Amino acid sequence: KAMKIDAYLVKKGSISKHLDDLDLEAIAYEIDSIATYETFADLLDVLQEIIEGTGFIRVGELDALDIYEIARIIEDENYVRYCGGDVKVGIGYELLDPLGEPNDLLGTVSFNYAFTTTPQAQFLVQGALSTLSGSYDILRTHELEITLGYNYLIAKRVTLFSSYSFSRQMWDGTPTDIHSLSLDLVLIPVEYARVTLGIQFRHEPYFLEWSQDIELLISMDLL
Repeated sequence: KAMKIDAYLVKKGSISKHLDDLDLEAIAYEIDSIATYETFADLLDVLQEIIEGTGFIRVGELDALDIYEIARIIEDENYVRYCGGDVKVGIGYELLDPLGEPNDLLGTVSFNYAFTTTPQAQFLVQGALSTLSGSYDILRTHELEITLGYNYLIAKRVTLFSSYSFSRQMWDGTPTDIHSLSLDLVLIPVEYARVTLGIQFRHEPYFLEWSQDIELLISMDLL
């Protein structure tokens, strides 16, 4: 949202050039700390001070339209961009096997990472690795999933979504790989309505060619 505010102010001509990275980080931090402010107006005052303190303002201060647009961008819940990530690790051990087989070791690792380069674009990377093995041979028995996602706001009501996912199940050294690729063009003609035109490609083991599916979906929120 900080980058979108910056893009708006440059396009309108309220500031002479794009804000520095430190100023963008300061704006993003204050927006992320919105819960610490007594009123929304207090947050807007702080953001105004940061922007005007850069010295890039053309006419000395932000006007009422600038403040209104900044508030609208912050309050817009339909437009979200993520930056950052997390990692989760888990481990489990089977104390007693009812069949008398070797005790299994369960290990899981998952991560999520998101970043953006412009207010229109969003990159997402997700991955998960799990293993269940009595011999503790992770390389021979495991499950792996990786997903890469990218979406781009083409226009105010048109967004392109794309994703690629790779899934592997490895059992006793024998891999089973699945590749999936999807492209979706989403149009929001009116509020609460959505039209999606999508195409999916999928490749599974023992098939020489990729399967293809095309779908047209029209949905509307009734409540």
